[in-house]
Amino acid sequence: MTKVFPGRTFQFWEFSVSHGAMLVRSPRTEFVPNIDIMFWDVRYVDLPRDILPELELDDPNDMDIAFVQERLRTPVKSQDIVVLKVGGRRYRVVAGGIKVAESLMDNYDSPFPPEISHRGGPWLWVPRRTAIANLHWLTSEEGGFQHPPLGPVYTNLVSYEGQQIVHQQPREAFVVEFLKTPGGDLSHPVRVSFLLNNGPADILQSGQRFELLDGTRVVARGTVISSELPVSEDD
Repeated sequence: MTKVFPGRTFQFWEFSVSHGAMLVRSPRTEFVPNIDIMFWDVRYVDLPRDILPELELDDPNDMDIAFVQERLRTPVKSQDIVVLKVGGRRYRVVAGGIKVAESLMDNYDSPFPPEISHRGGPWLWVPRRTAIANLHWLTSEEGGFQHPPLGPVYTNLVSYEGQQIVHQQPREAFVVEFLKTPGGDLSHPVRVSFLLNNGPADILQSGQRFELLDGTRVVARGTVISSELPVSEDD
């Protein structure tokens, strides 16, 4: 299997302990659907939680096979190994099955059946922390977009006030949910949360400032107005 996803950014999204089901997702935006890479019967996974830009699926080579056999200390069939390529790095997954599909479900909805999803079994899930913020989109002359995104959801990298971006981009991404459309001054209230709860909680406290990045350029700036209680998936 060799498959590329030009322009899409993925992240290690969910994992079911009881069934070994794993999801790597490129979340939907106002322009494109989710792309879900679903694995079943996962025996081994070598994958960071960082953002995975320009991810590719590839067949294993002899080095990949030797690597996972050394890790598992048992013979592994090549057809059970999927390689996820990101830049020059190769990450290996050993699984009984894989499926790639597009969907329009909400970012935090699971594509798996209820009996193996976080709603029906032991699922590695952390309640989502959210905050209300005022967001201002930069104009194209300021380095932003020609027009603000249409919403209702926008996801991209986030930078915090005082954070230095020198050699690498920040790992975290923000999910921005539009509460109102941008006004004539390109500002509007939004609900923000971390894509995978992998950011510091104090960034979601009142008064904190942040910037949304598209690559390395700043496209919007925001200030948190108030924190919200964690949101469970059943809310």
